Amino acid sequence: MSEHSVLLDFFRRIWREEKGYIYIALKDPTLPKDDPRFWQRKFFEWPAEEVPVIQTVLASRSSHDVYFAPSIFRERSSKKEHVLGSFCYWVEFDGTVQAEFTDLPNPNMIVQTSTETHQHIYWCVDQLIGVEQIEAVNRALTYQLKADASGWDAN
Repeated sequence: MSEHSVLLDFFRRIWREEKGYIYIALKDPTLPKDDPRFWQRKFFEWPAEEVPVIQTVLASRSSHDVYFAPSIFRERSSKKEHVLGSFCYWVEFDGTVQAEFTDLPNPNMIVQTSTETHQHIYWCVDQLIGVEQIEAVNRALTYQLKADASGWDAN
């Protein structure tokens, strides 16, 4: 399976066929944090622009850290009031803690980002869930699993 196909399958599981905007952030680790080029923020219309999304990720991954919001947005803005919803809950591990899912359903997807203990974990659902529920469940999962507390918000 090609890298393009793997990414497309992954993003289709995250955003399904829901129409809206998705947010990709590219961080250039070679620049100082105060440089305006340190972060590049990009919005794409989903699913109409799924090919440019994949092209952007593939073209940027060797020079930038690539991030995305699992939520889909009503407009080209990553503000919480513009979140349409999400088809998944998530947690992020960026340290030495290894995820253990005792007393929880197994996640649908685990993405290892850089090292064995740097993981993004997703539980997919069948219906679009709103901001309050996304944040309540993400926050509960984050604290129960001792995950990174900076990654539970809907936006």
